[in-house]
Amino acid sequence: MDDKTFKSSDEYCAMALSRQQGSSLVEVMVSLLLGAIMLLGAVQILVNSKRDFLIRDAMSSVEEAGNYTFDLIGGDLRVAGYKGCVSKRDTTFDNLISSSGAVFQPERGIQGWEANGTAYSDTLIPASWGSLSAQSSANWLTTTGAQSNSMPSTSSTAARGSDIIRIWGIEPYVFNITNATATTLTVDGASVIGFPEAGTGSSADTNDRILIVSDCEKTLIVKATDFDRSTGVITLSGNSGGTSQLTSMRNMEAVIIRGVQYYIGKRGDDANNHPSLYRKRIKADGTLDDAEELVEGIANMQIVYGEKTGTTSQIAASRYVTADNVTDWSRVVSVRMWLLVETTNDFIVSATGQNYSYIGKTYTPTDRRFRREMSMTINLRNRTLGAMPWM
Repeated sequence: MDDKTFKSSDEYCAMALSRQQGSSLVEVMVSLLLGAIMLLGAVQILVNSKRDFLIRDAMSSVEEAGNYTFDLIGGDLRVAGYKGCVSKRDTTFDNLISSSGAVFQPERGIQGWEANGTAYSDTLIPASWGSLSAQSSANWLTTTGAQSNSMPSTSSTAARGSDIIRIWGIEPYVFNITNATATTLTVDGASVIGFPEAGTGSSADTNDRILIVSDCEKTLIVKATDFDRSTGVITLSGNSGGTSQLTSMRNMEAVIIRGVQYYIGKRGDDANNHPSLYRKRIKADGTLDDAEELVEGIANMQIVYGEKTGTTSQIAASRYVTADNVTDWSRVVSVRMWLLVETTNDFIVSATGQNYSYIGKTYTPTDRRFRREMSMTINLRNRTLGAMPWM
């Protein structure tokens, strides 16, 4: 065997080291540059993905807020104007509640107030939407004369530039009346579903209820102060002597009516807070209950009313007008609404000055919130199905 095959460990290591070559400075710099480019690309992808996610999330949130608002208001509008089992215009409609006040006008079915200077295609002033004013007929326009709508003087504030709407609808339960006196109604045991809790006890719902009692010939509005689910007896109180008519009515039914007022407000009546859709329920004495904040981010609401004119059998609206131009609220058969919905967070869109359109005009905001116009036309079923209110 050749002696050259056998080498000492020192000689072997020396030979191995002589074959190794280090990276040059240029190679190191190129490697660092390539790594930085790849890292920058990954960061840019991450940033773009996050921005796209925020935009998609904002668009989804805005659409959800608008649709939920339409569901809330639309649900009340679809049951507005109920006058009993036959909602004919000539049906007797008597309000028997004592001291209900001028605000209590359920026979209207629907009432509205127009923010001055905000008709379709008017140029709005978005900066003024942040200001708040007391809800009153002096600050919002409504009809005049016999068709005038009353606003309580103690109403809370609302955002200027947005319309106000009041709807008189019904709860989705019908109580079949088997016996009636001037102070009580007895309900068929099979139809007590939907009864409120009795008016006594720690867990009771003590709010008064407004009832529509009808027999297809006349309709009476009365106040109920107690519901006894076990006996099916509804106690009536705070009404005039006209409740004696109940004893002569036959095949009666009763439903709970509720009046609600929708408007745009701000939490804590603070102009610096974001706008929201608010609702107030109307009590039997005509006053408004506490405000409920429903949907945040509803920046503006515009409403026109589809009014049926003439005596033809056509059930569609003849014209759409603002609240101050309605001639007869009993002839309003549909409502068209526009909402401007915005994100509550700024820095959603990529830059300021991105235009948006609302009720026929284009606006250029100075912030970076995402905004969207949404609209819907809602039919008042009680006035377009069955007997027509103008017949």
